[in-house]
Amino acid sequence: VFAWIASPLGQRVASATVSIGLIVALALFTWELASSLIERQLTSQGRVSTRALTLLPLARTALRLVLIVLVTMVVLAEIGMNITPLLAGAGVIGLAVGFGAQKLVQDVITGWFILMEDTISVGDNVDLGGGHAGVVERINIRTIQMRDGEGAIHTIPFSAVNAITNKTRDFSFYQVDLGVSYDEDTDRVGDIIKGVAQEL
Repeated sequence: VFAWIASPLGQRVASATVSIGLIVALALFTWELASSLIERQLTSQGRVSTRALTLLPLARTALRLVLIVLVTMVVLAEIGMNITPLLAGAGVIGLAVGFGAQKLVQDVITGWFILMEDTISVGDNVDLGGGHAGVVERINIRTIQMRDGEGAIHTIPFSAVNAITNKTRDFSFYQVDLGVSYDEDTDRVGDIIKGVAQEL
């Protein structure tokens, strides 16, 4: 065994094995560290902002995809595979997929701008038009999931969102039309309404 390890082939295999092990260990460490930090932020006792609830799960998904791609490429390079044609082929395939899946690309790009502009966040009560209104429960890379007043879940792609009416950004109002008889004391009615509002 030692003689084989001392040979050029053995040294190459041992070097590649050590390099692959270190790369995988570094990727796992990075993933565990980032995932634990995100999980701690999401489950912290303090009030977590809706923007954090929206963007942190997306960041975790993006980090996982990036780590998988990078580790795969480095491992292939370490075992002796020439990844230059693979990268060039991936570019061509990506271009073809971009042309063939324009709707998907439109969903992702539109969603990216909506998230960066902080138009909606998880927990917001929004109206996206077309009969889609409710509380945002989850935002994915290309879709918004929201629950309406009847309990149904709507999944809307970002490309289908033409206008967003956010009813709970920072504050919101609810207008109530009350019928009051003419002989009532308006000051007393106002005090009662204020008391009911405070209880609500």
